[in-house]
Amino acid sequence: ATVSVLNWTRALPFFAHAPRRLMGKAKMTKGERAQRAEALYETFRLGSYEGGAGAAALEKFRRYDAAARRQGSTGAVNAYVERGWLGRNPVMDRWHELVGGMLRGGRAAEVEELQAMLHRDVVFHPPPYWEPKQGAVLVAHILKNVGEIFGDSFAYHRQCHDDAGENFVLEFSALVDGVPCQGVDIVQLDGNHAAARIVDFKVMVRPAEAALRLRMLMTRRIKAIQSAVMQSMARRRREPKL
Repeated sequence: ATVSVLNWTRALPFFAHAPRRLMGKAKMTKGERAQRAEALYETFRLGSYEGGAGAAALEKFRRYDAAARRQGSTGAVNAYVERGWLGRNPVMDRWHELVGGMLRGGRAAEVEELQAMLHRDVVFHPPPYWEPKQGAVLVAHILKNVGEIFGDSFAYHRQCHDDAGENFVLEFSALVDGVPCQGVDIVQLDGNHAAARIVDFKVMVRPAEAALRLRMLMTRRIKAIQSAVMQSMARRRREPKL
């Protein structure tokens, strides 16, 4: 994407201090890190995806993807065929049901619905950060907010799985703040039955611009997420123990 000179000047504070930050000669405070990230976000905010160009680029990719589906073996159910995604694991069937409901009705999955599929110690690997997040309550809130950001622009294209039906890779595409993105969900479950739970959930996104915007949009929601997690934990503490 072509970026204006004006936008690059907004990011100069980030790049000016990058070498000494990386060399460990100075430590950034949390406020400085947020300021640097916001500056970098502003750098790419005005690119070549204005005026619906991002949605057009996404639609072009999906037409290409649809053509790839048609090139599969005649009559074979390959990784692109949606009916072949179901029946591999009841928990993943439920996941597709939730995603389908979001797309058909514009309703993001509720935290309780997501949490019911997650192991209490589930580990989530977000695309813009190296360090994972852990715990069903926190991860459920993160997934709900990411779903709201993607909205009805989200779509799965392909699903691959192992013979045990416990490890899945799902390719998707969506819009992030007007920028088209592709990515994969890498999901691991602790079994292949109705009582199984997701124990590891990793998300990878390209291009970098989309990952950056996703990070900034999630950063702006983090206080609300933290508050919701604290309220959920407080409610659980108040619940009578059986």
